[in-house]
Amino acid sequence: IHPVQLLVDYPFAFGALGLSGLCRNQKNGLIKGYILGVFARYICAVVSGIVFFGAYAPDGFNAVTWSLFYNFTYLAGEGALTVIIISVSPVKKALEGLKNQM
Repeated sequence: IHPVQLLVDYPFAFGALGLSGLCRNQKNGLIKGYILGVFARYICAVVSGIVFFGAYAPDGFNAVTWSLFYNFTYLAGEGALTVIIISVSPVKKALEGLKNQM
């Protein structure tokens, strides 16, 4: 593992989720912010995939298309499932209650 890969895959990618705070005061800010954070995490994962894992792309794919495809498959599923969960009324109310307490 290269030190830059470690930074891109973990602190940068998961730190990108912190961008969700930019939408905190907007209508549906939790969902918008989460989508923004996951998209930023996706960008970090794609960059890491291109630079550090491109050599493992299957035949018929180049590093860019493989990284775009591979990272989309799991991050889109994670993102969609999380948006569904945070949209459920009891969860939404609980999260709003936490926000109001802070």
